[in-house]
Amino acid sequence: MSTRLLQIAVLLEGLEPVFLSAKNQQSLFMIVLEGSLWHKYALSTFASEKIISIASRTSSRVPFEYDDIIQKTNLAQQLKARMIRHFIVPHQYTPIIYKWVRENKLTAIATPYGLQRKFENKPLFQKWLAANKISTPISLRVNDLIKEYGTQHTYVAQREIGDSRLYTTKYYSNVIRLIRATKNIPTRKLLVRRYQSGLSLGVSIFLDRDGNFFYSALRLQGFIYNKQGFPETFLGIQWLPTKLFSHRELQNIQKTLKKLTLALHKEKFIGVANIDFVLSQEKVFVLECNPRLSSAMPQVFSKAGLTSVKDPWQFYLNSLLNVKNDAIKCAEIPAYNFHGSTMEVVFNKITSQLQKKLLAPGVYKIQGVDIKFITDDVEKMRNQKNYFLAACEVMRPAKTKKGIISANVVSNFALFDQKTGQLNNTGQKLYNYFNNIAI
Repeated sequence: MSTRLLQIAVLLEGLEPVFLSAKNQQSLFMIVLEGSLWHKYALSTFASEKIISIASRTSSRVPFEYDDIIQKTNLAQQLKARMIRHFIVPHQYTPIIYKWVRENKLTAIATPYGLQRKFENKPLFQKWLAANKISTPISLRVNDLIKEYGTQHTYVAQREIGDSRLYTTKYYSNVIRLIRATKNIPTRKLLVRRYQSGLSLGVSIFLDRDGNFFYSALRLQGFIYNKQGFPETFLGIQWLPTKLFSHRELQNIQKTLKKLTLALHKEKFIGVANIDFVLSQEKVFVLECNPRLSSAMPQVFSKAGLTSVKDPWQFYLNSLLNVKNDAIKCAEIPAYNFHGSTMEVVFNKITSQLQKKLLAPGVYKIQGVDIKFITDDVEKMRNQKNYFLAACEVMRPAKTKKGIISANVVSNFALFDQKTGQLNNTGQKLYNYFNNIAI
């Protein structure tokens, strides 16, 4: 079976389909919300028969999260009318999406739901790392933090699946605060581990049922840092040239990735596992696994050389649809020299006039203090070092004078300082632009 003969529905705002080649777009049908900026982009970019325009079933709230798109639009009816049976699960495979896929007898293109939830579960993943003898930061029970008073270590408290919070044990009151904040959380749903300083990095492992695998290039994790110098809000990623790493560092990273790959294969994992880790004094400390599409994927799937295979998107689809891939077992990180970045920011303040200021999806460049629109055609940014794709969306109705703005940037240039992970001057300029819109 060729996946190119299938009809596959995908949410356009996930960005992956925007960057795919025309060949890889052939089997895709783009899902967009009627009246959104992505809808206008789709109408100007894709053939009308390739667009699935979904309408909200409610008048009081605009759907904006993936669960809302499933529950509050006519997507199921649209797919049924077009006899489309395959659906690419967006970045988060939630229980609601899982139930919806089963009820509508669709084939979900994603790492199997059970495996995805297992590896996203932070306490379970920590135990899995320990069982497979893969290095990770020290973890402990909350009540044992009392013994850490005065050590000046910092600890990260993480829920089962969700956000992280940093607590320093330098001051006793913070230890007590951490204990109080987590006292009602069952131990099995809570992970507390020591904060590991170092370079925060990411990498993608692609794996199929036959044990074929390869890795992406390495990427820096970009954050907003708090006054104490700890990462507070994840902003995006930036690709790092392989030459920045010593031979010993690359050896240790590749050794850890090989152990992860073998352990994942034993679990019958398929798809892509996005691994976050810290590199500190040549040592690798694995933090978490995101077994799904992520903000790095648009560039992974479109930028030749970020992986060691010619068509990683086709490998990904084949893996999830049980189609044979060409044999490949590549345990080396690609040698590449690319500084492109992605940035995803969400602001919680908007005004009723916001819609007029938003950047519609398209290719832009920074020109002095302004941002200039270039084209809708993403192909034209591929070899232009100063171009970037930007897209904004209001994620609640402007009538309420409340809501959030989601801004995505995919650039061919650096947005972060490669030594610290903080925004560089260009990244700060773009961040400030979106921030000014949201005020």
